[in-house]
Amino acid sequence: MSRRLVAPALVLLGLVAVVSGIFFFGDSAQPDAPTERPPVQPAVTGPFDVIAPRLRGLPGTSDGELTARRFVDRVLEGVEGSPRPVILAALGREDWGVQWAGLLAVPRYGPSDAPLGAALARALASDLPQVRRTAAEAAAYLGREHFQLVLEALRTAAGDSDARVRAAAVQTLARRRSNHVALVALFEAALADESDDARTAGAYGLAQIELQEKLQPEVVERLRPALVRALRDPVTDVVVYAVMALGRAGPYAGADVPAILPLLADERVLVRAQAANALGSIGAPALPHLKAALAAGHTRRLPSVLWALRQIGEPAHPLLLASLSHESTLVRALAAQKLYEADHEVERALDTLIAVLGQEDDDALLVAMRTLGRMGTQGARAAAALEPHQRHADEKIRLAAEAALESISPRGG
Repeated sequence: MSRRLVAPALVLLGLVAVVSGIFFFGDSAQPDAPTERPPVQPAVTGPFDVIAPRLRGLPGTSDGELTARRFVDRVLEGVEGSPRPVILAALGREDWGVQWAGLLAVPRYGPSDAPLGAALARALASDLPQVRRTAAEAAAYLGREHFQLVLEALRTAAGDSDARVRAAAVQTLARRRSNHVALVALFEAALADESDDARTAGAYGLAQIELQEKLQPEVVERLRPALVRALRDPVTDVVVYAVMALGRAGPYAGADVPAILPLLADERVLVRAQAANALGSIGAPALPHLKAALAAGHTRRLPSVLWALRQIGEPAHPLLLASLSHESTLVRALAAQKLYEADHEVERALDTLIAVLGQEDDDALLVAMRTLGRMGTQGARAAAALEPHQRHADEKIRLAAEAALESISPRGG
């Protein structure tokens, strides 16, 4: 080949090489197109692998967790010996369906141990809210010595972006943490949460603390407005625990009595009872308000008002004694009952109860008869007033009269 042909040929070969290189390296730099890949089979399978595909489709359904727990229980029924090795192995798997099955099975684990605590701490850091939430719930089954292994992870989960995770973490902390004082700020934040369960857990946690004795006055002062707001919460348990917490603030919550007082007439029995207990714990600052409530004479509120006075104790005795002359027969009966329970002026209380037996207020009659029945032979002189009620038209009153007579007679006592 002549020199004149060699040069163009070399140039042409060079161009071909460059173009080929561009295509070659350019193709290799492109990302792989998405392809369907078969699932990676674990080196070691366990009994939960069979149900894992079903479990992965359940968290979003209305009864998903209940169905998942049933699947898990069926699997565990077929496991020979202790389920602990199977559960612990599942908690260490990357397949979140298997891991979730292990978390759901934790109540069947038995006495807790350090490996379980460490596994739950890892699960609390999962990328999946469902796993984090179930891990927070499962942490409640750890013994006290192993609960410390998940404490910080639970505190982190209490601020989770998922409301259900937050609620589960706060619930477990509130029910299992022995030192609730260290979690006051966490419970305070939960009390303002959008989640009903989180607010309930926050209120519950604060209700476990003797606020008056364990917290600085300025901390109690900071908590009180949030607790008062919680008295209007639509969730009954939030109201119950919030008013309980205010009661544990004692006289520090004296200014909150007007907010608590309406709860004495609440249609929910548990709310009424806890409000009365709270006012009793607040003590003397509640007395003027309770006196006004007696004067107002709201029937539904009266039993709770008298119970609050009974809880206050000696400072309320003058008001109870004055109530023996109240215009309401029911108030007189309740006041006598509370004085007997307090072992104060029992004879005067007995005189009032005997007088009530001559009235036609059925509610007051039942209070008087049941109180006399508790007195035993101490109420023997009420026998003559009780006997006519054995023929009362109302069966409840007849039975109460008979029971009281049996109790106060020397033979029955």
